[in-house]
Amino acid sequence: MYGLNDYLDWQGDKDFDRLPFGNPDALCLSEVCYLKLPLACKTAEGLTLAEASAALPMAENTTRPLDCARVSLLRRMAASPRFAPLRVCLYVDITDAGQQIQFSALCCDLPDGRRAVCYRGTDATLVGWRENFAMSYGTVPAQLTAAAYLAAISRFRGAELLLMGHSKGGNLACYAAATAEEPILRRIRRIWSFDGPGLSDEVRASEGGRRIQPLLQAFIPQASVIGLLMGQPERYTVVVSSAFGLAQHDAFTWGLLPPNIFETAPETTFSSQVVDRSLHEFLRHASPEQRRQFVDAVFRVLESTGATTTAEMKTAIVTDLPRLVQAAGELEPETRQMLLHLAGRFLAVTAATTLDMGLSDGIAQASALLKKLLTHENGGTSHD
Repeated sequence: MYGLNDYLDWQGDKDFDRLPFGNPDALCLSEVCYLKLPLACKTAEGLTLAEASAALPMAENTTRPLDCARVSLLRRMAASPRFAPLRVCLYVDITDAGQQIQFSALCCDLPDGRRAVCYRGTDATLVGWRENFAMSYGTVPAQLTAAAYLAAISRFRGAELLLMGHSKGGNLACYAAATAEEPILRRIRRIWSFDGPGLSDEVRASEGGRRIQPLLQAFIPQASVIGLLMGQPERYTVVVSSAFGLAQHDAFTWGLLPPNIFETAPETTFSSQVVDRSLHEFLRHASPEQRRQFVDAVFRVLESTGATTTAEMKTAIVTDLPRLVQAAGELEPETRQMLLHLAGRFLAVTAATTLDMGLSDGIAQASALLKKLLTHENGGTSHD
């Protein structure tokens, strides 16, 4: 299967006059947005993409395999005539556990004068993932910051705007556009969301939410979970992935076909549809306050292990299961039952679809413990 690196081999020598800015270009920039960039990129002048690549702080960008893949992608982009001269500027990077915010964004100025506004998705911190789920009951700090960022960078130049992001970054791009003031909204030409959570019903039903729908290009992988959280866009494209289950969230596993189009599938997988129905069943019947309590409960359980990143959480699933189960047992009965029910549905689906993220033993142990807990909670009858 071909991917982003193959796209650079095919089209990296063509400037944007020969091949207009398209879907793979937006995804490439959305991946670059995850990297910790040089301080000079924070200025209004910034650096060319080639200069940013040369000055990249490696120690901060090679802690995970996925980050290394992004560094490699940036290097290839910096060596291509297509991307090397683009200017990266107005970069911001904020993580504050106390304020429950993880936010980063950058601008990339194209040769034709348009400005690409790129929002970073969820990073490896539990703070970032908590924000994803907190979107189900209200506006989160990262969304407000995304809107403020768009308003601020729009004052620097009156260019046409292209907004984009992967994962939470896709939601931030949509939220910033939907809540933008009229003069800024008129300048937005296209919005890309790559497996990003949808907007809340309130924002989607607003005038801005309705107006951005024709501008939105939404892409999700076959086994999408993140991209189906909350309200789905009116239209989205399902992309073929070489990975299984949640690993499909990694856009480096997405298929591309020459010259510059995604390899698509007619619909999402059965597992994605089951998880989607389970989440929407809960969200449809829960009030915003119940959703808040549920999200708080989930992350109280996860944080009981002392983990602060997803990598630490993967280890905790295997080594700290008793502590996780104990923390779940201390929740209010209604919240505990909903958590166990959703977790049981999710684990059953992942087992049925051969999800393999190096956690096979942990998933098996978790499934067994959840079955016991569910049986106990329901007088001998499991909901799964």
